[in-house]
Amino acid sequence: MNCKGKISDLSERFSPLLTLLEVPLPEIRLMSALDDGSLANDDLRQVLSAAELAEADRRSDAAEHRHILFRRSFQRLFVGRAIGWQQSPAALALHHATDRPPVCGDAPGLSLSFSSSGAVCVAAAAPSARLGVDIEERRDIANVEALARRFFTPDEAELVSGTPAPLRSGLFQTLWCAKEAGLKAMGRGIVSGLNTFALQPDGDGWKIIDSGTGDSEFWQLWFCTTLPRHIVAVMHRPAINSRAR
Repeated sequence: MNCKGKISDLSERFSPLLTLLEVPLPEIRLMSALDDGSLANDDLRQVLSAAELAEADRRSDAAEHRHILFRRSFQRLFVGRAIGWQQSPAALALHHATDRPPVCGDAPGLSLSFSSSGAVCVAAAAPSARLGVDIEERRDIANVEALARRFFTPDEAELVSGTPAPLRSGLFQTLWCAKEAGLKAMGRGIVSGLNTFALQPDGDGWKIIDSGTGDSEFWQLWFCTTLPRHIVAVMHRPAINSRAR
């Protein structure tokens, strides 16, 4: 089988691992992938760029090496499907940078965001928007009150501490996940601080009350419930020319 045939075969074998996730806005494409170990490392390497291969090969730990191969392969296949790419996924001008959103030179108007937790990866795409996605596996976390005081705004920390104990860890993770998604959408890294913008309960959802960008009313936050063992948060702000007047 030639290289093109191998890549087509890999794309087909990837399909059962993918789940299309629902969000309220149809222009946002959101998808997850579960690494069940069925795809060989050598096959995943076929769709990666030289820089991504080097990134993986710098990892001496086998699990970390595998994780990079799988998530980078998924990201390339996701973007390729989103833009109808007909060439090899390895040829996509997809670039990653620390604390900045990924960009695809072959789709300059497409906003992208990626995240992963354990064996599950998520990817989001939307045209001409500010976009961020984050995923966290649900788990019990100790001392969430102290962690909330350290990383969140005072009002958010008070919200966590005032929540019944059995629900406290879940709320903390929900806020953490939303804030990571928000920082990605705003083009900031986590090093800028999770308390650089604030979230406030608003009915059944959340309201961004201080984005630090002067346009809080245009930001939207959703949680996807398709993956019950994970929290998936999507933060979105439409392009300026598509905002409601």
